[in-house]
Amino acid sequence: MKFTVFCGAKPGKSESYKKLASDVGLSLAAKNIGLVYGGGTLGLMGAVANGVIEGGGDIIGIVPEFFEGPTHRHAVGENIIVPDFHERKKLLFEKSSAFIALPGGIGTMDEITDVWVGYGIQRHTKPVGLLNVDGYYDYFIKWVDHAVKSGFIRERARKGLIVSDNIDTLITELYQRISETE
Repeated sequence: MKFTVFCGAKPGKSESYKKLASDVGLSLAAKNIGLVYGGGTLGLMGAVANGVIEGGGDIIGIVPEFFEGPTHRHAVGENIIVPDFHERKKLLFEKSSAFIALPGGIGTMDEITDVWVGYGIQRHTKPVGLLNVDGYYDYFIKWVDHAVKSGFIRERARKGLIVSDNIDTLITELYQRISETE
């Protein structure tokens, strides 16, 4: 089983984000869940990968060819070079059983909302989770709940977005939802 983790290629301003990312990698490895990710060695992406490596886990990095180079490919694990972001997102989806978003920027939001939309319109049943550490996603969650109340997001889609501030709780919930659909 493999989970895709979407997160920042930058470390963010709080040291807690980098520690969180490393802890996510360690937790995935401890649960024998492989990592599929954007292949970067910088920021939170690098911290997640390093946590997986430290925990003895498996990694698949998927990198657009225009990013290829020492800061965008991890030295350990399988590296797949693709032509562009569209192919990257496609492979991240195909190779994963579930998705987790850590803090990140517009790329992270693009990736996690893309797979969440697919879930919401019933194109797939793979669970989608937000790790809401230090309230990072509070404003997004408020917007989502407002959009549900306003009739723009279906309740089924909202229930498909799993939110937790604890990585082990989130992984357990994602795993349980995978088991329910198999």
